[in-house]
Amino acid sequence: MNLMMPIEKRDQLIKKGKLSWKSWLDAVEEHIRKTNGRYRGLVKWQPIERSDHGELPNLLVTYKDTIDIQGFPTRLGSRCYRHIPDRSAIVADRLHERRFSCLGKAWTTEFSLGPKCECVNPLYPDFSAGGSSTGSAVSVAAGYCDVSIGTDSAGSVRWPAGYCGVVGLRLTQSPQMSDGVFSVSKSMDSMGIMTRTVADLEYIWKRERLGEIFQSEAKLHSFDRRFLKIGVVDNYKEDPCHPEIQHCFSKLVDSLMEEGIVVRKENLRWWKYREEAFQLLWREVWDRHKTLRQTASVDYGPGIWYLVKQGSQIDDVRYEHLKKVQKQVASMAMHDLSNNEMDVWILPLDPVPPRNLRTPPTPVEELYSDLSYTITASQAVIPALTLPMGLTSDGAPMGLQIWAKPGGEEMLILAGRIIEELVRSSFSQIQEAMI
Repeated sequence: MNLMMPIEKRDQLIKKGKLSWKSWLDAVEEHIRKTNGRYRGLVKWQPIERSDHGELPNLLVTYKDTIDIQGFPTRLGSRCYRHIPDRSAIVADRLHERRFSCLGKAWTTEFSLGPKCECVNPLYPDFSAGGSSTGSAVSVAAGYCDVSIGTDSAGSVRWPAGYCGVVGLRLTQSPQMSDGVFSVSKSMDSMGIMTRTVADLEYIWKRERLGEIFQSEAKLHSFDRRFLKIGVVDNYKEDPCHPEIQHCFSKLVDSLMEEGIVVRKENLRWWKYREEAFQLLWREVWDRHKTLRQTASVDYGPGIWYLVKQGSQIDDVRYEHLKKVQKQVASMAMHDLSNNEMDVWILPLDPVPPRNLRTPPTPVEELYSDLSYTITASQAVIPALTLPMGLTSDGAPMGLQIWAKPGGEEMLILAGRIIEELVRSSFSQIQEAMI
């Protein structure tokens, strides 16, 4: 059974009686039993109840192990931390009301920090699966679930989605939706959704009216895609960027123009504040862990305590300055995204492809790794979509980012569908062959 088939196609087959929901669940659960030991995407899972699903079956969802789910311990990717929640996070309750059935909890990097995790990239096993919502990306890429919910502070949904060849949507920040979710950075944290394709994301967004939950502006039914206007964030060229990523991105921009889409290159004035964004992140990580260590016995793995301590070097005066800078960046972003006539902005996901695990990182790769393209959207507190853009000559996935103003998720999905259709090539074939 093809567990990678589009969700809409599966729903149609079930409605027509050509596929049973029970047989689908049996196949998924057997697949998890056989392969989760290899990919290590799920830290804990449970069989789904075989009940009458009505006209349409439920959607299978996994949650990053920083999100409280009643009946599952929250471990935060740590071997020593364990919290037993008495209720689920609000985001999980809202999705349960929309017929999302929780399959289990997905691995995260330790305390949602750093890029290292025991997960294995299902489609590209020679390459890093990214972090920190690693298990979410792996569980989607491996065919365990339809959707996974993660969190994104500096790119924690977008990185693993791009590295695993799936789709990741950083949602507009919502303090209400953060209830029951372990926070890394209160200024930049946001919830995120992963699916295998933008087509799947669009389908479930419409089917379950997710815009109502996440307070997105309605665009999918009213906007004429022929009039889409795309801005190209040309600032990325200021940093060293892998030549194959530059070439692939340039080809994509050319293809968009050939389709008759309005494309305009721009340099964003708020791009230059990325260093302040990282400092803000680390200071808030430090504050969060000071509180955590007062309420729980916490031990840290190699390298994680070093990351946590980075924020201790940022004093209160500097922290207040960093918060002011973020407000300025968010204001500039809102102005630019609302008044410059562009509907969305695009740029590469990262300066380099995922690291090849068979070879140690070179000094150049280490340099690139410090120059993130994702944290700017987090600092500006805007939604962002990541999807596959192509493959390097050695088979590493390259990702694309799309940005929109707050509440612009449906515009991101619309633009993502257009781009997905343009770059659809080896990705679907790789996913089909994987199962």
